[in-house]
Amino acid sequence: MIPILQSREAVEDLIQRQWVPFDAKDKGKPRPEDFVNTFSQNLVSIFGNGPEVHGIPGHLASFRQLYENLCYVRRDVLSYDIIGDKIYLEFRTSLCLSSDPEQQVIAIQCCNVLKLGSSGRDQNLIVRVHGYYDVGPAFDRLFQLGEAASEKPLP
Repeated sequence: MIPILQSREAVEDLIQRQWVPFDAKDKGKPRPEDFVNTFSQNLVSIFGNGPEVHGIPGHLASFRQLYENLCYVRRDVLSYDIIGDKIYLEFRTSLCLSSDPEQQVIAIQCCNVLKLGSSGRDQNLIVRVHGYYDVGPAFDRLFQLGEAASEKPLP
């Protein structure tokens, strides 16, 4: 077993170190660089059915691309489980779209599977992230905003 996974306290510390910077947006300053110390240099990340992104720079670019369209983000861990070399992390993300004039908070159910390295430089570091997100509520709000915009009379 991977050393960090032998202690629930160590796992919770890893989750906390990786999570806090994600919630920085609601405090005005996202700093993804603050959580890269939890990742392997050989990180592979996949969001939903998207392509594999290799390395920390690619992961950070994906993160920034997402955050450009949001004005508020908060993630709340609901539960987690450890199976083998993976942490299964269930959480809820609350967000606001930058384009939403009402700044309506949207709740999305999510699950990340974090695979940890077992030896060498990657030991105790996240080597693979696969995120699964129920983005239906976000799309519903985008469609509502689109419909509202199309109902406005032209000048």
